[in-house]
Amino acid sequence: MPAGVTAGSPRFSPDGQRLSFDYSQSNEDSLAVVDRDGKNLQVLATGCTTFCESAWHPTSGEIYFATDDGVNAVAATGGTPRLVHEPFGFVSSVDVSPDGKYLLFDAFDPVLFALADSSEQELPTDDNVYALRFSPDGKKMLYHDYSTHSLRVRELATGATTTVLDTDNYLTGADWFPDGKRLAVISDEGLEILTLQDGAEPVRQMVKSGRALKDVDVSPDGTAIAYCVNGMRSIFVLTGF
Repeated sequence: MPAGVTAGSPRFSPDGQRLSFDYSQSNEDSLAVVDRDGKNLQVLATGCTTFCESAWHPTSGEIYFATDDGVNAVAATGGTPRLVHEPFGFVSSVDVSPDGKYLLFDAFDPVLFALADSSEQELPTDDNVYALRFSPDGKKMLYHDYSTHSLRVRELATGATTTVLDTDNYLTGADWFPDGKRLAVISDEGLEILTLQDGAEPVRQMVKSGRALKDVDVSPDGTAIAYCVNGMRSIFVLTGF
Protein backbone atom coordinates (compact mmCIF):
# COMPACT_ATOMS: atom_id res chain seq x y z
CA MET A 1 0.00 0.00 0.00
CA PRO A 2 1.10 3.61 -0.40
CA ALA A 3 2.89 5.30 2.48
CA GLY A 4 0.50 6.49 5.17
CA VAL A 5 -2.12 3.84 4.41
CA THR A 6 -3.00 0.96 6.73
CA ALA A 7 -4.91 -2.08 5.51
CA GLY A 8 -7.57 -4.14 7.27
CA SER A 9 -10.66 -6.31 6.85
CA PRO A 10 -9.59 -8.23 3.71
CA ARG A 11 -12.22 -10.31 1.89
CA PHE A 12 -11.60 -12.59 -1.07
CA SER A 13 -13.62 -12.19 -4.25
CA PRO A 14 -15.78 -15.16 -5.33
CA ASP A 15 -13.03 -16.34 -7.71
CA GLY A 16 -10.33 -15.84 -5.06
CA GLN A 17 -8.25 -13.56 -7.30
CA ARG A 18 -9.03 -10.16 -5.77
CA LEU A 19 -9.41 -8.74 -2.26
CA SER A 20 -11.62 -5.97 -0.95
CA PHE A 21 -10.30 -4.25 2.15
CA ASP A 22 -10.31 -1.25 4.46
CA TYR A 23 -8.04 1.42 2.98
CA SER A 24 -7.40 3.67 5.97
CA GLN A 25 -5.57 6.97 5.59
CA SER A 26 -5.55 10.04 7.85
CA ASN A 27 -8.38 8.57 9.97
CA GLU A 28 -10.54 8.12 6.85
CA ASP A 29 -11.77 4.62 6.04
CA SER A 30 -12.44 3.76 2.40
CA LEU A 31 -13.37 0.60 0.51
CA ALA A 32 -10.69 -0.55 -1.91
CA VAL A 33 -9.91 -3.60 -4.04
CA VAL A 34 -6.61 -5.04 -5.17
CA ASP A 35 -5.49 -8.10 -7.10
CA ARG A 36 -4.20 -10.96 -5.01
CA ASP A 37 -0.68 -10.28 -6.31
CA GLY A 38 -0.89 -6.65 -5.10
CA LYS A 39 -1.56 -5.06 -8.49
CA ASN A 40 -4.44 -2.87 -9.72
CA LEU A 41 -5.27 -1.09 -6.48
CA GLN A 42 -8.53 0.85 -6.76
CA VAL A 43 -10.48 2.82 -4.15
CA LEU A 44 -14.19 2.22 -4.75
CA ALA A 45 -15.90 4.26 -2.05
CA THR A 46 -15.10 6.70 0.74
CA GLY A 47 -16.88 7.41 4.01
CA CYS A 48 -16.92 3.86 5.35
CA THR A 49 -17.62 3.10 8.97
CA THR A 50 -14.57 2.26 11.07
CA PHE A 51 -12.73 -0.86 9.80
CA CYS A 52 -14.85 -0.87 6.59
CA GLU A 53 -15.84 -4.53 6.69
CA SER A 54 -17.09 -5.67 3.30
CA ALA A 55 -18.52 -8.73 1.57
CA TRP A 56 -18.75 -9.80 -2.07
CA HIS A 57 -22.00 -10.96 -3.59
CA PRO A 58 -21.37 -14.43 -5.08
CA THR A 59 -22.84 -13.63 -8.52
CA SER A 60 -23.84 -9.95 -8.96
CA GLY A 61 -20.34 -8.46 -9.08
CA GLU A 62 -21.12 -6.08 -6.23
CA ILE A 63 -19.45 -5.54 -2.86
CA TYR A 64 -21.52 -4.66 0.21
CA PHE A 65 -20.15 -2.36 2.91
CA ALA A 66 -21.32 -0.02 5.67
CA THR A 67 -21.30 3.78 5.89
CA ASP A 68 -22.93 6.14 8.37
CA ASP A 69 -25.99 6.08 6.08
CA GLY A 70 -26.42 2.30 6.27
CA VAL A 71 -25.62 -0.71 4.10
CA ASN A 72 -24.31 0.16 0.64
CA ALA A 73 -23.25 -1.72 -2.49
CA VAL A 74 -20.85 -0.82 -5.27
CA ALA A 75 -19.69 -2.63 -8.40
CA ALA A 76 -16.33 -4.33 -7.87
CA THR A 77 -15.15 -2.70 -11.09
CA GLY A 78 -16.03 0.79 -9.84
CA GLY A 79 -19.00 3.12 -10.09
CA THR A 80 -21.40 5.04 -7.90
CA PRO A 81 -22.31 3.27 -4.64
CA ARG A 82 -26.00 2.72 -3.94
CA LEU A 83 -27.77 2.67 -0.60
CA VAL A 84 -29.26 -0.78 -0.02
CA HIS A 85 -30.76 -0.34 3.45
CA GLU A 86 -30.88 2.38 6.06
CA PRO A 87 -31.57 0.71 9.41
CA PHE A 88 -32.08 2.32 12.76
CA GLY A 89 -28.64 2.31 14.33
CA PHE A 90 -24.97 2.25 13.40
CA VAL A 91 -24.16 -0.53 10.93
CA SER A 92 -21.08 -2.75 10.97
CA SER A 93 -19.96 -6.27 10.14
CA VAL A 94 -21.61 -6.88 6.78
CA ASP A 95 -21.72 -10.35 5.23
CA VAL A 96 -23.56 -11.95 2.29
CA SER A 97 -25.09 -15.42 2.46
CA PRO A 98 -23.53 -18.11 0.26
CA ASP A 99 -26.65 -18.19 -1.96
CA GLY A 100 -26.60 -14.39 -2.34
CA LYS A 101 -30.14 -13.97 -0.98
CA TYR A 102 -29.43 -12.44 2.44
CA LEU A 103 -27.23 -9.97 4.24
CA LEU A 104 -26.09 -10.17 7.83
CA PHE A 105 -25.10 -6.96 9.55
CA ASP A 106 -24.98 -5.58 13.05
CA ALA A 107 -27.13 -2.59 14.04
CA PHE A 108 -27.35 -2.78 17.86
CA ASP A 109 -28.36 -6.43 17.30
CA PRO A 110 -27.55 -8.67 14.34
CA VAL A 111 -30.02 -8.35 11.46
CA LEU A 112 -30.85 -10.92 8.77
CA PHE A 113 -31.90 -8.91 5.70
CA ALA A 114 -33.56 -10.39 2.59
CA LEU A 115 -32.31 -8.75 -0.59
CA ALA A 116 -35.37 -9.79 -2.62
CA ASP A 117 -38.00 -7.91 -0.60
CA SER A 118 -35.95 -5.88 1.96
CA SER A 119 -37.58 -7.72 4.86
CA GLU A 120 -35.49 -8.00 7.99
CA GLN A 121 -35.32 -10.19 11.05
CA GLU A 122 -33.59 -9.00 14.20
CA LEU A 123 -31.52 -11.60 16.05
CA PRO A 124 -31.54 -10.36 19.67
CA THR A 125 -28.51 -11.16 21.81
CA ASP A 126 -26.78 -9.89 24.93
CA ASP A 127 -23.44 -10.26 23.15
CA ASN A 128 -21.56 -7.33 21.64
CA VAL A 129 -21.47 -8.77 18.13
CA TYR A 130 -18.66 -8.03 15.71
CA ALA A 131 -17.13 -9.67 12.60
CA LEU A 132 -20.21 -11.61 11.47
CA ARG A 133 -19.81 -14.53 9.05
CA PHE A 134 -22.37 -16.85 7.51
CA SER A 135 -21.48 -20.54 7.62
CA PRO A 136 -20.99 -22.21 4.21
CA ASP A 137 -24.50 -23.73 4.39
CA GLY A 138 -26.02 -20.37 5.39
CA LYS A 139 -27.58 -21.80 8.55
CA LYS A 140 -25.18 -20.46 11.19
CA MET A 141 -23.56 -17.18 12.18
CA LEU A 142 -19.98 -16.98 13.42
CA TYR A 143 -19.00 -13.87 15.38
CA HIS A 144 -16.67 -12.23 17.86
CA ASP A 145 -18.31 -11.16 21.13
CA TYR A 146 -16.42 -7.94 21.72
CA SER A 147 -17.44 -7.83 25.40
CA THR A 148 -15.62 -11.05 26.26
CA HIS A 149 -13.41 -11.59 23.15
CA SER A 150 -14.96 -15.02 22.68
CA LEU A 151 -15.75 -16.57 19.31
CA ARG A 152 -19.26 -17.94 19.07
CA VAL A 153 -21.50 -19.79 16.60
CA ARG A 154 -25.26 -19.20 16.55
CA GLU A 155 -27.88 -21.31 14.81
CA LEU A 156 -29.94 -18.83 12.80
CA ALA A 157 -33.13 -20.91 13.00
CA THR A 158 -33.14 -21.56 16.74
CA GLY A 159 -30.80 -18.99 18.28
CA ALA A 160 -28.82 -21.74 20.02
CA THR A 161 -25.31 -20.39 20.61
CA THR A 162 -22.04 -22.21 21.28
CA THR A 163 -18.71 -20.75 22.36
CA VAL A 164 -15.95 -21.99 20.07
CA LEU A 165 -12.96 -20.29 21.69
CA ASP A 166 -12.35 -17.90 24.60
CA THR A 167 -9.55 -15.39 24.11
CA ASP A 168 -8.12 -12.25 25.72
CA ASN A 169 -7.46 -10.74 22.29
CA TYR A 170 -9.54 -7.75 21.19
CA LEU A 171 -8.31 -8.38 17.63
CA THR A 172 -9.73 -11.90 17.54
CA GLY A 173 -11.87 -12.99 14.60
CA ALA A 174 -12.57 -16.03 12.47
CA ASP A 175 -13.80 -17.30 9.14
CA TRP A 176 -15.13 -20.63 7.90
CA PHE A 177 -13.39 -23.02 5.57
CA PRO A 178 -15.69 -24.24 2.75
CA ASP A 179 -16.16 -27.63 4.47
CA GLY A 180 -17.97 -25.97 7.39
CA LYS A 181 -15.91 -28.04 9.82
CA ARG A 182 -12.83 -25.84 10.17
CA LEU A 183 -12.25 -22.22 11.12
CA ALA A 184 -9.33 -19.89 10.52
CA VAL A 185 -8.99 -18.04 13.83
CA ILE A 186 -6.99 -15.17 15.26
CA SER A 187 -6.25 -16.42 18.79
CA ASP A 188 -4.12 -15.11 21.64
CA GLU A 189 -1.06 -16.73 20.06
CA GLY A 190 -1.57 -16.03 16.37
CA LEU A 191 -3.36 -17.52 13.38
CA GLU A 192 -4.75 -21.00 13.98
CA ILE A 193 -6.93 -23.52 12.19
CA LEU A 194 -9.61 -25.00 14.44
CA THR A 195 -11.32 -28.25 13.50
CA LEU A 196 -14.71 -28.35 15.19
CA GLN A 197 -15.66 -31.47 17.16
CA ASP A 198 -19.19 -32.42 18.23
CA GLY A 199 -19.32 -32.33 22.02
CA ALA A 200 -15.58 -31.76 22.41
CA GLU A 201 -12.98 -29.02 22.27
CA PRO A 202 -11.81 -28.14 18.75
CA VAL A 203 -8.52 -29.49 17.47
CA ARG A 204 -6.08 -26.59 17.11
CA GLN A 205 -3.29 -26.15 14.55
CA MET A 206 -1.01 -23.11 14.74
CA VAL A 207 -0.11 -21.82 11.26
CA LYS A 208 1.31 -18.34 12.01
CA SER A 209 2.38 -17.07 15.42
CA GLY A 210 2.11 -13.39 16.24
CA ARG A 211 0.47 -11.00 18.69
CA ALA A 212 -0.91 -8.27 16.40
CA LEU A 213 -2.56 -10.34 13.68
CA LYS A 214 -6.15 -9.44 12.77
CA ASP A 215 -8.97 -9.66 10.22
CA VAL A 216 -8.81 -13.18 8.83
CA ASP A 217 -10.54 -14.40 5.64
CA VAL A 218 -10.47 -17.81 3.92
CA SER A 219 -10.44 -18.04 0.13
CA PRO A 220 -13.50 -19.64 -1.51
CA ASP A 221 -11.51 -22.77 -2.41
CA GLY A 222 -10.04 -23.05 1.10
CA THR A 223 -6.41 -22.96 -0.07
CA ALA A 224 -5.45 -19.49 1.17
CA ILE A 225 -5.95 -17.31 4.24
CA ALA A 226 -5.75 -13.53 4.09
CA TYR A 227 -4.97 -11.50 7.20
CA CYS A 228 -3.54 -8.18 8.30
CA VAL A 229 -1.26 -6.95 11.08
CA ASN A 230 -2.51 -4.16 13.27
CA GLY A 231 -1.14 -0.78 12.14
CA MET A 232 0.63 -2.14 9.06
CA ARG A 233 -0.08 -1.35 5.42
CA SER A 234 0.13 -4.85 3.95
CA ILE A 235 -2.36 -7.65 3.38
CA PHE A 236 -0.77 -11.06 3.83
CA VAL A 237 -1.96 -14.19 1.99
CA LEU A 238 -0.92 -17.49 3.56
CA THR A 239 -0.89 -20.76 1.59
CA GLY A 240 0.60 -24.21 2.01
CA PHE A 241 -0.85 -24.87 5.43
